[in-house]
Amino acid sequence: MKSLGLIAVLTLLAPALFAKSKVTDLMFRPSTGAIAFEGGFDYTKESYSIKSASITTREDDRTGSSLRAGATYGVMDTFSFGFNFTYQMSDELEQNNKSVSPSIKTTKKSSGFKEPNFIASYRALDEKGAIGLPLDVTVLVSPSFSDGKEANVTTEGDSLRGGFLADVQGKVGGKLEGFSWEGHLNLSFLGSRKLDNATSGQDELDKDSRMDFSLGGRGQIQIGESIAFDAGLDLVFIGEETTKLTLSNITIKDDSHMNFVLSGKLHYYLIADKLALNGSATYTKVGDFDSTSTQGSNTSTVSQRVDDNIIGIGLGASFLF
Repeated sequence: MKSLGLIAVLTLLAPALFAKSKVTDLMFRPSTGAIAFEGGFDYTKESYSIKSASITTREDDRTGSSLRAGATYGVMDTFSFGFNFTYQMSDELEQNNKSVSPSIKTTKKSSGFKEPNFIASYRALDEKGAIGLPLDVTVLVSPSFSDGKEANVTTEGDSLRGGFLADVQGKVGGKLEGFSWEGHLNLSFLGSRKLDNATSGQDELDKDSRMDFSLGGRGQIQIGESIAFDAGLDLVFIGEETTKLTLSNITIKDDSHMNFVLSGKLHYYLIADKLALNGSATYTKVGDFDSTSTQGSNTSTVSQRVDDNIIGIGLGASFLF
């Protein structure tokens, strides 16, 4: 009897649990024939330090600004396909080498388009399925068409990754009146990458492939008719990565580590359910990790501890056509 009562309650709540989709909903997907557009501006600031035997040997500051845009088309109510791309307006890296006295400061700059992302998403289960919640499976593929160019103090580099990227995500979510949530799991493969010297064109950096995965969740509250706010936490496992500096014959191995990402976003509707402006903030605490370097056939290694923090802010808009 209790089970029958629970089923009856859920049946009555169904319209509120899964009401009309808004372009800013956490589990949003465009209906058949609809197109969702998204774009914005992002600014990031990164503080990076390297310590050897508790002594800081290098401190880096990195700032960047970029424009992003993308579109998603609803092929069916359960399947959508889209793309997005980013143009890096500026990426300035200031390195302060403190291992010598006096310390030496250098600046490197990069800009340009990043590799595009192509995204396919399928609603494998709806709220009437086996788990009682909608389940979306999304595949992202980002091909690489050429090597990247590594900036140096005399020549500006580009913003290409220089390698293939693929990501698979599973996401579930639920919605009540005024509140919604989602939880997701991602598995990413980052292929081997090559970065050439921006001045000479010679192969400068060869990076091995790696596997990453992340687990996260997000909650959203509706504030009146025009405002929504959401916040989330992601735990991101970054796999071990080996980089070879081909010109100096140095091999660097960065240990695997865990990143913590906190984020928040405020949405304001200009047109109900269709057009919304948003502002976002993100803080990433990169887990401390060891970086070990070896030169040539020399069996001795140098181990260093890396500390890294990233802050980002963004302004954007979403539109459903």
